[in-house]
Amino acid sequence: MPAEESKKMLGETMLKMSKMDDPDQIVKNAIMEHMTEHLEMADYNAMIMLAEKCGEMETADKLRETLSEEEEMADKTMDGLKEAMENFSMKKGIEQSEE
Repeated sequence: MPAEESKKMLGETMLKMSKMDDPDQIVKNAIMEHMTEHLEMADYNAMIMLAEKCGEMETADKLRETLSEEEEMADKTMDGLKEAMENFSMKKGIEQSEE
């Protein structure tokens, strides 16, 4: 998936999540967004390996560029997951331990 399309989808998802009242569902959605990015990264890594094995170095380089974009999106979805967990903790009355 192109990075621009992923960013748009992430923004739409985050907007939907911000309108939800169910903290459990918000966390589940954030986890799914993060998992999806990692699945896409695994796919790109596999395609890079195949391209290299076939001697398609230009293709492998282009796939690496896209992989880099997916890694950036994974960082953003991790930020979203952290925010979702913080909100979940607050709504559930969970406080950070002193340990």
